[in-house]
Amino acid sequence: MIESSNVEFRYIHLESRAATPLLLFPIYGLTFIVETVLWVFRFIVPLRLVQLGASPFEVGVVVGAYGLTIALCSLALGYLSDRLGRKIIVILGLILIPLAGFIVASVGTVLELLVAYVLMGIGFASLNPTLDATVADNTDPAHFGRAFGMLTTSIHMGTSLGPALAGLTAASLGLAGSMYSAVAFSLVAFAVLPYNLRLLRGKDSSPTKPSPKVSKLQVNGGLISGWSGFFASFSLWSGVAAFLPIYAGAVGLEVHEIGSILALQAVLSFASRIPLGFMVDRFRKETLLIIFGLASAALSVFFLGYVSTYLPLLLLILVVSAGRSVANLGSHALIARSADKNSRGIAMGTAGASRNLGGAIGPVVIGVVLSSQGYQEGFAALAVMSFLGLCGSVLVTRAFSSKLKLITN
Repeated sequence: MIESSNVEFRYIHLESRAATPLLLFPIYGLTFIVETVLWVFRFIVPLRLVQLGASPFEVGVVVGAYGLTIALCSLALGYLSDRLGRKIIVILGLILIPLAGFIVASVGTVLELLVAYVLMGIGFASLNPTLDATVADNTDPAHFGRAFGMLTTSIHMGTSLGPALAGLTAASLGLAGSMYSAVAFSLVAFAVLPYNLRLLRGKDSSPTKPSPKVSKLQVNGGLISGWSGFFASFSLWSGVAAFLPIYAGAVGLEVHEIGSILALQAVLSFASRIPLGFMVDRFRKETLLIIFGLASAALSVFFLGYVSTYLPLLLLILVVSAGRSVANLGSHALIARSADKNSRGIAMGTAGASRNLGGAIGPVVIGVVLSSQGYQEGFAALAVMSFLGLCGSVLVTRAFSSKLKLITN
């Protein structure tokens, strides 16, 4: 599936029939639906676990098992999307998510919920790398930045709407009722699926015929830099997101102030993705963008533990959000450009794995530090970890510099 290589890699140019980013709206719509549903469950599941009598450790195990499942299964299912075609893997995911969601809402023990939530993680792992690869399949590399900018905009729309819907429906229908509502909403995906079938074909395969050729993923500097960027970015933010509300409350901020900080950073991230996507396409120096984005984000996180009032915290978090947006889009475009069309599914699977592994490790790192030190040391540890990822990207780029030629027409 994956092998190391020192061979050159090049921007893959599709035929003239490659879609423009605006023609990929069916994919963006499907992504929005899936992300909305999954974030309803991410909001409700910890509350449901507490309702079932789970300890904090058990809550962590269930949530961690879900993330680990996505990280591991993204690799296998991304590879299968190259082998069997995108269509069958997407349909598998669209079946598993409502099925698992219904079970999660219906079970009455922590163990049963764990099993069902892992099944939902497999469903999401079916869709995440496959839809990413489909965007790359149908986009000229010159437009990768804006295409993935629009894709991540749809993701942020879902991650913002999901918790809001969860709160509204849980208040009127209860926790189980909120999850049943999300399951019903997930079925809308089947209504938009027909509009995606043409895009899910891929360049060389038909909707019913697997791709005749599957290439091994040639590991090169572009891929490793993209993976490093994603891992550093998501480990940094997952640790901040887990403990910022606790820290902000401890230094005296009101609940509405904490909420406004998180809301404003989400708005900035949402609004910046498409303009930044155009910048990525125009600048065409993804590694430099990853370095710049992660450096600014890590430096801001380093100073979080030294401020204790609303405005400085808000400004630092906004810089973190902007820096991560730049790094994530650069990583997305670089990975897509560094893999050929026959190994793009597993390439996006490894990208999903690096994101989810980073998301799992960040809270652990700051949690371990906070068990014996303070918030200054905890946030500093996150910043240092991100900086090490940044250094890894620089070293990899230099190691492969004599072999890598990004060829553009």
